[in-house]
Amino acid sequence: MRSIIHIDMDTFFVSVERLFDSSLIGKPVIVGGGKRRGVVAAASYEVRKYGVHSAMPISEAKRRCPHAIFVKPSGRRYGDFSNKIMDILKKYSPKVEQVSVDEAYIDFTGCERLFGPVLKAASTIKNEIFKTLKLPASLGIAANKLISKIASKNFAKPNGIFAVPEGSEKDFLKYLSIKKLPGVGESTLEKLNGLGVFTIGDLAKFDKELIVTTFGKYGEYLWKSANGISSDEVIVEYESKSIGKETTFDEDTLDLSFLSATLFDLAEKVGRKLRREGVSAKTVTLKLRYSDFKTVTRSQTLPEPTNRDDVIYVVARAHMLKLLTRRMRIRLIGIQTSNFQRKDCQLSLIKWKEDKKYSSFYIALDRIRKKYGFESVFRNMGEE
Repeated sequence: MRSIIHIDMDTFFVSVERLFDSSLIGKPVIVGGGKRRGVVAAASYEVRKYGVHSAMPISEAKRRCPHAIFVKPSGRRYGDFSNKIMDILKKYSPKVEQVSVDEAYIDFTGCERLFGPVLKAASTIKNEIFKTLKLPASLGIAANKLISKIASKNFAKPNGIFAVPEGSEKDFLKYLSIKKLPGVGESTLEKLNGLGVFTIGDLAKFDKELIVTTFGKYGEYLWKSANGISSDEVIVEYESKSIGKETTFDEDTLDLSFLSATLFDLAEKVGRKLRREGVSAKTVTLKLRYSDFKTVTRSQTLPEPTNRDDVIYVVARAHMLKLLTRRMRIRLIGIQTSNFQRKDCQLSLIKWKEDKKYSSFYIALDRIRKKYGFESVFRNMGEE
């Protein structure tokens, strides 16, 4: 029997901030409002009842919950706690896939002889995270990643465990709103409702060919998911052949300013990791996923390898602008770098062929962020 555990930390950023400021406990807290994007990074349960959610503009969050306490994100702090959480998870299985700073999958199959039945092991993991880090977590257990994620996000929260026995996936899903299916945004929801599909069970019984005709390749994913079918494996990265970052939006968007700001944020993080690992990349790849689930990539090989944020951003943004002509909303955006040239990081900075001011700038920037956290410095994107 296959056992997949999905771990989703409860209001992770808020929970971490409360460890350092106990006065925030029980209060309506919103983490966000940085100069770069001005969006909600995390919202406590106390403000969610006002309709506040992540990725919402700070101005709208203030309108909905004016008495909320706003806290500036502490990127380095969240990263440190995330690393500690992953270290705990890896004690229970060699197959751990981290999908975000506060979310991961564990393939527990075959580990029962060491740690007991999966439900007992999940409880042990959850208790160790809380005992060691004082952070609450919600865990979903199922035979595949899709069902375990739905279980953790919709039935285990807050701070609980929910298991779906293998073979009962369709019964588990059939009465749930179609909105609970990962990947169903407002546009897809409207189309499905127009077809008379309101629950996941409705979609599971619907004619597969009609769904595929209506939604294309994404339609096949929808139909299989509604039937509890998910063949995706827990992916373990042993050695990086590429370095990248991507993000999926809660709401699909065509807002160019927001997309550019997000891309710049990703480029900064990719550039920082390249410099930290002592490599420069010759190939920069942009990844976009549209609201119809079509995913496209565009790669460019540079004349000289780089680990500069601004170079990575300019290349990626140029490709993004060309792809936006499709006028389809964007649900995911990412940057990946590859084709590495490995040198001592300090030496590669000094030896840049570009103006030496950039090497001094990035050395100083990385030192500041290492000491005070990534969010301690905000940069202007510099485009028109």
